[in-house]
Amino acid sequence: MNLPLDELHGAEPGDEVIRYSQDDQKSVEAHYRRFFGGHYSHVWHERVSVGVHLDIYIYGATPDRPYVTLATVGMGAADVTCEHGDVVGHPIELVTYVPHDWDFSSSETQWLIRRIIEVARFPHEFKKVMGRHHTWCVYDGRTGLADALFPGSSFTHWFFRSLIDEPDEIDHLALPSGRCVNFLWAYPITRHELHFGEQESELIELETQLATYAPIPIDLNRPCLFSSENREGRRARKRNQKRLARSLPVSPWMAIRCEYPGHQRESSDGESSE
Repeated sequence: MNLPLDELHGAEPGDEVIRYSQDDQKSVEAHYRRFFGGHYSHVWHERVSVGVHLDIYIYGATPDRPYVTLATVGMGAADVTCEHGDVVGHPIELVTYVPHDWDFSSSETQWLIRRIIEVARFPHEFKKVMGRHHTWCVYDGRTGLADALFPGSSFTHWFFRSLIDEPDEIDHLALPSGRCVNFLWAYPITRHELHFGEQESELIELETQLATYAPIPIDLNRPCLFSSENREGRRARKRNQKRLARSLPVSPWMAIRCEYPGHQRESSDGESSE
């Protein structure tokens, strides 16, 4: 599928695009396979990379995991360096979840993929460390406010959470190269939810509220936990949702079906056999 370039991409990939080594990539894939219910079903491959090469692996719903899991591969291939060249913080990969019946041909998917691309590139482009309880938004300099992450949605920020519904061992992985990578849950929140979190000494209280009252999968129509939507706001949001299908961002990705659908056979030592 040939797609035109957009402002996220230059005409040619950068000469310094960084990828995982083959051994490190296999290690990340094995880590996901261990926790996400088997082999991935699809991969969204980046066609033109800037800084680091990014892919998004998709793991289907299972009886034990009644939602679809999306996970980046490549964001952690490069260390985050400050302006003086010093390495700061651990590299990370992002994980998020969508409902089991999510329509991957929808306009919402185009926006979701675009936002994940932007977030994954941010620490490398702007030399900023991302970690647990950090937030990210698309800032509108004219209004001084964060734009909606998805047109017609009340969500304005990504909130990076621990993978609290996963086993503890998923949070951290030592790679064969000797480097380490951490894993964070990217979860969309509203402006009012962010304000609530900022009133606390730590954002752990916001994490607690989300864990108690917000579902695991991304629900674009989830109401804000702390501020009910008035009639005017609801009408404006629905108008924006109607425009969503007409405002698709150009996506520099192509969906490629996995060549090995289903679970791989496990060998006696626990490693996947081809």
